[in-house]
Amino acid sequence: MFDGKVVVRIRDNGIGMTEDVRAHAFDKFYQGERSHTGQGSGLGLALVRRIISLSSGTIELQSKEGKGTEITVSLKNEQQSVS
Repeated sequence: MFDGKVVVRIRDNGIGMTEDVRAHAFDKFYQGERSHTGQGSGLGLALVRRIISLSSGTIELQSKEGKGTEITVSLKNEQQSVS
């Protein structure tokens, strides 16, 4: 927990993304040029961003070609007491 928020970071050491792919990664139905070798609809990150937004959270994506990708999700920590 950091500054009243729960922060989750997911990182890989994969092929990373080009600048163009990063710019469109959260667009509905967008598939990066290297994704054509696999199956998918291009809805994953768009759906995740919408759910996090509805939860008053944020999602950030950082990626460098050949270095990997990191996604950071921040959500408010709203603790409720149980009676």
